[in-house]
Amino acid sequence: MRHHPGCAVAGLALLLCGCAAQRITGPAKTIGNEIATFQGSLSAFQDTLNITQDDTRATISGSAARADTAVAVTKQLEVEWAIARAKSEADILATLQAQGKAEPTRLLTPAGQSTLPASVTFPIDTLSAVAKTLDELAKGPTARANLDILSAYGKKVMTKLKALEDQAKSAAASPEKK
Repeated sequence: MRHHPGCAVAGLALLLCGCAAQRITGPAKTIGNEIATFQGSLSAFQDTLNITQDDTRATISGSAARADTAVAVTKQLEVEWAIARAKSEADILATLQAQGKAEPTRLLTPAGQSTLPASVTFPIDTLSAVAKTLDELAKGPTARANLDILSAYGKKVMTKLKALEDQAKSAAASPEKK
């Protein structure tokens, strides 16, 4: 029984294909697991960081509100002291007029807003896509995919072998014609 060279080539391709798939599935699974673990840790860190930033924003806003209240109370006390020290109704009227003129300016002047820290975001979705891709690689090709690849490869090899065989027959027939 004579073996066809295409069978040997197809067998070799099957062996190499299987070996290549096995060489990549282990590391892909390990790297995919590490990326998924890193993604989970990064997500938890981002959540903790966002909570800390929210607390910081609340502290900054609370401090600004307390500062505004302190300024308002101080101005009120200054007016009360000025009225208490006034020697006449004209002094009281002058103090109240000064406060009346200063108040619209204070209300119209925007308070110095403290810059709140920006939210931090990390590429968690991108890491998820990478981990998913590596998980797919770790599964390795299915037997059907391997069979389809090998079948297509075998057909190409057989076509090329047939072309070489036809070329050899035509070259062998040409000298006989001469």
